[in-house]
Amino acid sequence: MAATSIALIRRGYRYADAQAAHPSGRSAEAERLHAMEGLIQKGIDIGANWKFYQDAWPSRSRNYWPQQLYDAKDQIDSWSRERIMAESRRLRANLPFMTQSVGCLSTFAVGNAFAPQFRTGDTEWDEATGEFIQRWYDICDIRGILDLAQGLCLASESIDVDGDFGVYLTEHPGSHYPALQFIHAHRIKTDPERPERAIQGVVMNSAGRHLAYHVRQDDDSVIEIPARDFILVGDPERFDQVRYMGAFANCVGLMEDMKELGIAEMIGAKQQTNSNIIEYNELGLPEVPLGNFFNDTTGQTKIAVPGSPTGQTFNLPTELSMPGERRYSKIGNKIELVESKRPSPAWHGLMEWLERQGCHAEKMPYEFVINPEKLGGTSARAIVEKAYRTIGRRQDLLKKLAKRIVIWRTAKAIKNKEIPPNPFFWRLGFQMPKKLTVDKGRDEAARQSSYMCGTRTLDGYLAEENEDWVQHRQQKLIEAMDKCEKADVIFQKYKGRPGFTFAMAVELMEKWESGATVKGAGPVPGPAGSTSGGGGSGGGGGDGGEGSGS
Repeated sequence: MAATSIALIRRGYRYADAQAAHPSGRSAEAERLHAMEGLIQKGIDIGANWKFYQDAWPSRSRNYWPQQLYDAKDQIDSWSRERIMAESRRLRANLPFMTQSVGCLSTFAVGNAFAPQFRTGDTEWDEATGEFIQRWYDICDIRGILDLAQGLCLASESIDVDGDFGVYLTEHPGSHYPALQFIHAHRIKTDPERPERAIQGVVMNSAGRHLAYHVRQDDDSVIEIPARDFILVGDPERFDQVRYMGAFANCVGLMEDMKELGIAEMIGAKQQTNSNIIEYNELGLPEVPLGNFFNDTTGQTKIAVPGSPTGQTFNLPTELSMPGERRYSKIGNKIELVESKRPSPAWHGLMEWLERQGCHAEKMPYEFVINPEKLGGTSARAIVEKAYRTIGRRQDLLKKLAKRIVIWRTAKAIKNKEIPPNPFFWRLGFQMPKKLTVDKGRDEAARQSSYMCGTRTLDGYLAEENEDWVQHRQQKLIEAMDKCEKADVIFQKYKGRPGFTFAMAVELMEKWESGATVKGAGPVPGPAGSTSGGGGSGGGGGDGGEGSGS
């Protein structure tokens, strides 16, 4: 504060000297004092807010980084993005933790779901078109290898590893049948002959809207695909982001450290395990017959011969005793077993910390992805709910992609007269994968209660079970009609029995399925023509009643 005041006073003198050259009726000394008072007062105001946010100022205990404030498109260059992408791919292929983490999110986000559910109001058209699109799912890949569910699963993994990817809405050459081509992120790059046209492979207008994409071919030529036929998919972190970074972009170095620590610890554990016996004797040599091999001080292998010169020395002789080694020393006469203490608890703790950093980067709980052993019931439910926030966000991203693909394919089918036209063909949703639960019985009771109370719709109730409520009701209708038809057959045969009604026939159908007893006013026929229920079970029946005998 004192240094600041001195600097302000010096500025005040310079300011007062300048004012003295243009007098305003006051003496030079008065002008100087007036200027000093104003600047000192200003200095007091500055000092009141000086270092209010302490982390805004450099610290000797931390590395200094220059201030960098850029738009998202200027924040990272192509070389840095591709470098991180290459490292993420390498680590994903060689580090089991990353394989598990990336696969866990894609498995729960996609699963065996994403069946289209059209809601145009025309039930027959919705069902027929849904079946048509699902058949196309199996052959949508232009290479004929992937179905759409596999493509979406790999798409989710590409978002985590590469940052983004592209989907080209194209056609099979020759037949012009609609197909999809998935494009890796490293192929979307600016044409070097037209660098002014694109930013990292994306052509935009002045407002930042994507107009086209540059895609590198196998022969290194670059084609420009209009945005209407190309979908760039990524998980954005900023409003004006052009290209996207992978989930592990901020911890690629830590993941490399995890891999190297694992290799180094494995080598150390092997070395310590191999040196498992030390034998102490007078010679410091093994008592073995002629022909055994030892290493001398230069590391060369020689044969130990009884009666050799006494001045001959050896580097702590060893005898291979698979799977370990037997070492010898001249101190005393005893045998000592070497206990291996690797890997240590500290090493396990460090590896767990590194794994947690990787899970944090992917916004997934460590306990959900790797190790749920320490969780109780309540904690486990909280972790699952937290994980499904991230899974739900990924599903929303993939649903946006799938919806555009399905709408494009449906429009193509209408144009090619493969299906009848429908003005509301764009109204659709998707059947999502079944949600994981910790306590199925408890969660099911809660879901049923909320549905019966009217706080949950049938669609929301069945969506968690990977079921479509329209198909569910259609199936229930089919089952109800079949039950009524079969009950009517029974009623027509036994309607002459006193007290036997159609409702009792329907009840019979239900009770036979559960194995319960039917309650009725009179004798009720059983499946084989026998009777049961309110009548006597003996030979004598009531009015018109029959016994339970054959």
